[in-house]
Amino acid sequence: MKLARWILFLPGGLACGLIVAFIVLLIATYTIGEGSVAWFALGLLSSAGFFWAAFTIAPLINKWTKWTALTLQSIIGIMYVSGPLLTGEDSAPMSAGFAMLLMAVTLSRVPVSQFAKNKSDV
Repeated sequence: MKLARWILFLPGGLACGLIVAFIVLLIATYTIGEGSVAWFALGLLSSAGFFWAAFTIAPLINKWTKWTALTLQSIIGIMYVSGPLLTGEDSAPMSAGFAMLLMAVTLSRVPVSQFAKNKSDV
Protein backbone atom coordinates (compact mmCIF):
# COMPACT_ATOMS: atom_id res chain seq x y z
CA MET A 1 0.00 0.00 0.00
CA LYS A 2 2.88 2.35 0.74
CA LEU A 3 4.33 1.85 -2.73
CA ALA A 4 1.03 2.76 -4.38
CA ARG A 5 0.78 5.91 -2.27
CA TRP A 6 4.33 6.92 -3.24
CA ILE A 7 3.55 6.36 -6.91
CA LEU A 8 0.26 8.28 -6.74
CA PHE A 9 1.11 11.26 -4.55
CA LEU A 10 2.17 13.57 -7.42
CA PRO A 11 -0.46 12.45 -9.98
CA GLY A 12 -3.12 12.65 -7.27
CA GLY A 13 -2.00 16.15 -6.36
CA LEU A 14 -2.05 17.21 -10.00
CA ALA A 15 -5.53 15.76 -10.49
CA CYS A 16 -6.84 17.56 -7.43
CA GLY A 17 -5.21 20.81 -8.57
CA LEU A 18 -6.85 20.48 -11.99
CA ILE A 19 -10.27 19.79 -10.46
CA VAL A 20 -9.95 22.81 -8.16
CA ALA A 21 -8.76 24.97 -11.07
CA PHE A 22 -11.75 23.93 -13.18
CA ILE A 23 -14.20 24.71 -10.37
CA VAL A 24 -12.59 28.07 -9.58
CA LEU A 25 -12.52 29.08 -13.25
CA LEU A 26 -16.15 28.04 -13.67
CA ILE A 27 -17.26 30.06 -10.63
CA ALA A 28 -15.05 33.04 -11.44
CA THR A 29 -16.27 33.22 -15.02
CA TYR A 30 -19.86 33.64 -13.87
CA THR A 31 -19.10 36.05 -11.01
CA ILE A 32 -16.13 38.29 -11.83
CA GLY A 33 -15.18 37.39 -15.40
CA GLU A 34 -11.91 36.03 -16.77
CA GLY A 35 -9.60 38.83 -15.66
CA SER A 36 -6.31 38.71 -13.82
CA VAL A 37 -8.02 38.44 -10.43
CA ALA A 38 -9.84 35.27 -11.48
CA TRP A 39 -6.61 33.76 -12.81
CA PHE A 40 -4.73 34.73 -9.63
CA ALA A 41 -7.40 33.04 -7.50
CA LEU A 42 -7.21 30.01 -9.79
CA GLY A 43 -3.44 29.80 -9.30
CA LEU A 44 -3.60 30.13 -5.52
CA LEU A 45 -6.45 27.70 -4.98
CA SER A 46 -5.24 25.09 -7.45
CA SER A 47 -1.80 25.19 -5.80
CA ALA A 48 -3.39 24.75 -2.40
CA GLY A 49 -5.41 21.81 -3.73
CA PHE A 50 -2.30 20.27 -5.26
CA PHE A 51 -0.29 20.49 -2.05
CA TRP A 52 -3.16 19.31 0.14
CA ALA A 53 -3.78 16.23 -2.00
CA ALA A 54 -0.11 15.43 -2.50
CA PHE A 55 0.67 15.64 1.20
CA THR A 56 -2.47 13.70 2.10
CA ILE A 57 -1.67 10.86 -0.30
CA ALA A 58 2.06 10.63 0.48
CA PRO A 59 2.70 8.08 3.22
CA LEU A 60 5.54 10.12 4.72
CA ILE A 61 6.10 13.86 4.58
CA ASN A 62 9.80 14.57 4.62
CA LYS A 63 12.05 17.13 2.97
CA TRP A 64 12.21 15.10 -0.26
CA THR A 65 8.43 14.91 -0.53
CA LYS A 66 8.12 18.62 0.17
CA TRP A 67 10.79 19.72 -2.30
CA THR A 68 9.60 17.38 -5.04
CA ALA A 69 6.09 18.82 -4.82
CA LEU A 70 7.43 22.39 -4.61
CA THR A 71 9.67 21.87 -7.64
CA LEU A 72 6.83 20.44 -9.72
CA GLN A 73 4.51 23.30 -8.73
CA SER A 74 7.23 25.87 -9.52
CA ILE A 75 7.76 24.37 -12.98
CA ILE A 76 4.03 24.55 -13.67
CA GLY A 77 3.98 28.17 -12.45
CA ILE A 78 6.93 29.08 -14.68
CA MET A 79 5.15 27.48 -17.64
CA TYR A 80 2.04 29.59 -16.95
CA VAL A 81 4.17 32.76 -16.77
CA SER A 82 6.36 32.06 -19.79
CA GLY A 83 3.58 30.85 -22.11
CA PRO A 84 1.96 34.23 -22.80
CA LEU A 85 5.37 35.91 -22.91
CA LEU A 86 6.61 33.59 -25.65
CA THR A 87 3.44 33.46 -27.71
CA GLY A 88 2.26 37.05 -27.28
CA GLU A 89 -1.24 35.94 -26.26
CA ASP A 90 -3.45 37.35 -23.51
CA SER A 91 -1.39 38.01 -20.39
CA ALA A 92 -4.18 37.36 -17.83
CA PRO A 93 -3.18 33.68 -17.31
CA MET A 94 0.27 34.88 -16.25
CA SER A 95 -1.19 35.90 -12.90
CA ALA A 96 -2.04 32.24 -12.23
CA GLY A 97 1.61 31.39 -12.73
CA PHE A 98 2.68 34.16 -10.38
CA ALA A 99 0.20 32.87 -7.78
CA MET A 100 1.56 29.33 -8.13
CA LEU A 101 5.11 30.59 -7.69
CA LEU A 102 4.02 32.67 -4.71
CA MET A 103 2.43 29.62 -3.09
CA ALA A 104 5.55 27.51 -3.75
CA VAL A 105 7.87 30.15 -2.28
CA THR A 106 5.60 30.59 0.73
CA LEU A 107 5.43 26.85 1.42
CA SER A 108 9.18 26.49 0.95
CA ARG A 109 9.63 28.61 4.08
CA VAL A 110 7.44 26.31 6.20
CA PRO A 111 9.30 23.57 8.09
CA VAL A 112 8.37 19.99 7.24
CA SER A 113 7.21 19.37 10.80
CA GLN A 114 4.44 21.95 10.36
CA PHE A 115 2.77 20.24 7.39
CA ALA A 116 1.45 17.16 9.12
CA LYS A 117 2.44 14.35 11.36
CA ASN A 118 4.11 11.48 9.57
CA LYS A 119 1.55 8.88 8.66
CA SER A 120 1.66 5.19 9.29
CA ASP A 121 0.87 2.64 6.60
CA VAL A 122 -2.87 2.35 6.09
